[in-house]
Amino acid sequence: MSTKLFEKNRNFDAALEGNFYKLSAQGDTLVIPNPSRVTIEPSFFPLELRQGVGINSQLVRSFPLNVDVRLGLGARQILVSDAFTLSSDSTAVERKTSTSTGIEALLILDSRLAKSVNFDSEFDILINQTDPGKWVFSLENRLRIFLTSFINLDLVADLQRQEGLRRITGREQVLLRFSRFF
Repeated sequence: MSTKLFEKNRNFDAALEGNFYKLSAQGDTLVIPNPSRVTIEPSFFPLELRQGVGINSQLVRSFPLNVDVRLGLGARQILVSDAFTLSSDSTAVERKTSTSTGIEALLILDSRLAKSVNFDSEFDILINQTDPGKWVFSLENRLRIFLTSFINLDLVADLQRQEGLRRITGREQVLLRFSRFF
């Protein structure tokens, strides 16, 4: 299960001169005159669910490197309520709830590059159609640098293609984590 805790907004530097249009899945149009901010996705939406059944195999198991692969049947649902995708600077189109099933593969890499540096990567793909342009996948990469025994720096880079979207989206983060237990 994956979702967002906070709503996603589109902020304008100055109030948009003119109207902003939200096009619903039912064909209705909501007109927002001269907005300075528009809510694109509310809290907890879209809600992504993943299920699967299959086999797990450890390809490499050693101290510096672990590689696992999982193959089987998978299903994904993206539950949407009042969530939109920007189609231009002044128009947003409502996303639809989608469900897909197919053959799923997951490749997990966990490596220790140095005493204080780890690299983790996961590639998850759901082959739901014969057209490779419609396959759903996510690639999550994390480089963790241990600065002290309880402080680490995480560099995160993610790529994904969601159901119903043809484009690939990316996200990068730099996280400073404190994990001290008293």
